[in-house]
Amino acid sequence: MSERRLAAEGLLDPSMVREKWTQHLGGRVNHQYLLWDVFQASKDRWA
Repeated sequence: MSERRLAAEGLLDPSMVREKWTQHLGGRVNHQYLLWDVFQASKDRWA
């Protein structure tokens, strides 16, 4: 789920995904379900 790939797909704002990922990794907010959905959407699109 690189920012370049997200931008190329044009479905999601890469900066928003990066922000949520950073917050999640930092333990500030649990975005597990949002991030899982992003991963699945990306995976399904390229599978």
